[in-house]
Amino acid sequence: MTGASARRHEFRRVRRVESGDETTRLVRLARGGDADGLGQLVQRLSPLLTTQARFRAARSLPDVDPDELVQEVWLRAIPRLPELDARDGRHTPVVVRFLATTLLNLTNELVRSRIRARRTLADGGSDAPGVSALPDETVGVVSRALRSERHDELTRALVELTPEERELVVLRGIEQQDNQDVAALLGQTPNAVSLRYNRLLRKLRDKLRGGLFDEWRED
Repeated sequence: MTGASARRHEFRRVRRVESGDETTRLVRLARGGDADGLGQLVQRLSPLLTTQARFRAARSLPDVDPDELVQEVWLRAIPRLPELDARDGRHTPVVVRFLATTLLNLTNELVRSRIRARRTLADGGSDAPGVSALPDETVGVVSRALRSERHDELTRALVELTPEERELVVLRGIEQQDNQDVAALLGQTPNAVSLRYNRLLRKLRDKLRGGLFDEWRED
């Protein structure tokens, strides 16, 4: 790539981040204390977390409500949003991965708590992880955003995927595991995983034009 081509490529990349990466814009608003921006961010990303929560809970916590896991993830994550640095001017991959890791950690905590206490969450024992302490107004913003129907289109698109496609979205897209690790889990080659993921990403972009998946990069 020539120097001029590189400069044009960088200009297009920066302009796309400034004008097209809606998640980055919302993260910046939420970090600045904008309640409406926070609510929109929760609405935008929660379908991804719900998909991940269902995938993970089905394996280890089948009686846990995925929506409750997602709410707790947000309550834990919101105070730490200001700590997350952008990557190449974008917050989207950083925040999605942070939320996914928070959900994984929460799931593991609950599993360990059950093993230690030998009881279900319904017992209300002190060993179970509690809800993070946040101002009431912040908790209210999260609760209202999760009840909103504005993310139904994304939710439907994720629900309509095959189980194999949802697994790939969770492992490769949401949790951002690399192709080698996902290939080992699925019994495939890294190249096959990459091809499948890129094809799935294009399918989701076609179904949700101008939506969240436009911000996700192919391999």
